[in-house]
Amino acid sequence: MYRLRDWLNNNPAAGAGVAGGLVIVAILVLFVTQWGGGRGTGTEYFWNVDTGEVEQVERGQHPPITNRRGQTLVRAHIYSCGDCRPGDWKVLRLERYPDDIREQIIQLDEEADGDQVWDEFGDQDIFAQTEWFWDPEDDPDRVRDDDEWIFLRDERAQTRAYERQRQRLDEMCEDGRPRRCRPGRH
Repeated sequence: MYRLRDWLNNNPAAGAGVAGGLVIVAILVLFVTQWGGGRGTGTEYFWNVDTGEVEQVERGQHPPITNRRGQTLVRAHIYSCGDCRPGDWKVLRLERYPDDIREQIIQLDEEADGDQVWDEFGDQDIFAQTEWFWDPEDDPDRVRDDDEWIFLRDERAQTRAYERQRQRLDEMCEDGRPRRCRPGRH
């Protein structure tokens, strides 16, 4: 112990470097534990069509999917004006792919072998192939009705959907815009 103290006394610059490095590590640990390190966990929120509840599912799934209980799940886009905790959030919309598009995406995923599939298929192309459902919490039984889903295949439908989402987000919070909720980030 005395050798370390003597060494630090004789090498103040090195001691400052070690102290600075420890501070950086402490800040990184604090950031990761408090704010989820950016993207949160390796999961994302999905809506259980059969129960009307939100579940966490491993990231990278292409909805609709089936859970272990044989229930159908679709991706949930959740926003909150405050903490992103159940009860403080709103499920703004759901998202799924038509079966034929979902099969293409899964095949591209397999061919990409862990690489980013969006680069090969194109962000806009894949997004344009989704179906959206608004406000599932208002009437969860409507989610089962395929006619209630909006198919975003063309640019006009995309533009209208984005405008509707922007309007709903603007109306959601009195004191500013809500934030998107992701697992592991509160």
